[in-house]
Amino acid sequence: MKPWHLFTAAGVTGALGLAVGGWFLVGGSPRGYVSDHYTRAVRYDSGTARAFTAAGTPTAVAHTIADHWRPAGRVVDGSGVYLRYSDTMIAVTPRGRGSVIRVDGFRSGYRHYYHHVGGYWTIPGGSGEKFRGGGPGSGK
Repeated sequence: MKPWHLFTAAGVTGALGLAVGGWFLVGGSPRGYVSDHYTRAVRYDSGTARAFTAAGTPTAVAHTIADHWRPAGRVVDGSGVYLRYSDTMIAVTPRGRGSVIRVDGFRSGYRHYYHHVGGYWTIPGGSGEKFRGGGPGSGK
């Protein structure tokens, strides 16, 4: 093998290693990012949701999370900020001078926060997606 082939192979391998390492450094997922960057707060866990605390406002904290992991949807209301990901839901709500971040699976998070997100989001694969209309000759 020629020397320049070795340098090229080493460069590509190094770049790939940096990219993969960087991905794991920021947490590999929205769940991992929150876990790596915020303080775990078991006392605020709710059902299957794992809770964390942050010093910033819900808007600022949600903005930081969304900057690192772009959500598929976002709902903001007087109670907090809700971020939707393919299999994860993150709720950021006020607590004292800071925020509580609850990370849950999308379906259970959706059920828990339905009164905030129900008018905006649907559950993938829910019964509404299978409805094909009605009446004579439709859906056949």
